[in-house]
Amino acid sequence: MVRQDVRAVLGPVGDPGVALELIERERVTHCALTPAVARQWLGARAARPGHDLSSLRVPQVGGARLGEDTAARLAEVFACRVQQVYGMSEGLLNLTRLDDPPRAVAAAQGRPASPGDETRVVDGEGRPVADGETGELLVRGPGVITAYHGGAEPDAFTPDGFLRTSDLALRGCRHPPARPAPGWHATPGGGLLPVRLRAAPHRHEGTEPFPAASPKARMSVGPGRDQ
Repeated sequence: MVRQDVRAVLGPVGDPGVALELIERERVTHCALTPAVARQWLGARAARPGHDLSSLRVPQVGGARLGEDTAARLAEVFACRVQQVYGMSEGLLNLTRLDDPPRAVAAAQGRPASPGDETRVVDGEGRPVADGETGELLVRGPGVITAYHGGAEPDAFTPDGFLRTSDLALRGCRHPPARPAPGWHATPGGGLLPVRLRAAPHRHEGTEPFPAASPKARMSVGPGRDQ
């Protein structure tokens, strides 16, 4: 539900300098960016350091993988809390929390918004992979679809109802904070369990597959629901 005192500010596409002007004039607090646009904003900020952007609190970044260096620079240059987001039209939504440690926010793209979401990272035979190994991300939850219209693509679902996302995932964290924030899943060794997503060949006919080696996104799995 949108509060009555909240407004959306729209501007022309493709000009990061104008975006900074709008933030200053309209006192924008939140915005949604892709990693490519975030890098453009960093360049525009370096070229135009005079804008007062102190109103900006949370840039949300999604749509592709955000590099750790870019995430850290975005938080530093704009003096804000970066929120990474990963989602799909089939229903899974992940995001970092505003009180997550900065290093964790830079390294992952969130954990499920719903506590009922379940995730698995499996190999080609559907068996769970060990931490640090790449596998396909499977998801199941109250907001995740259980079938496509007309029964299309029945092999996109496991017998126990998990959606095969075709995204490749990797569990592990190179920079675990000393004290994980509430909700982060700590391993016995004290690390976190972010899931880093990389594009796998798309299953739909008639579309171009993503290169399997190209990073797509990152997310992390909260405690208790990953398998």
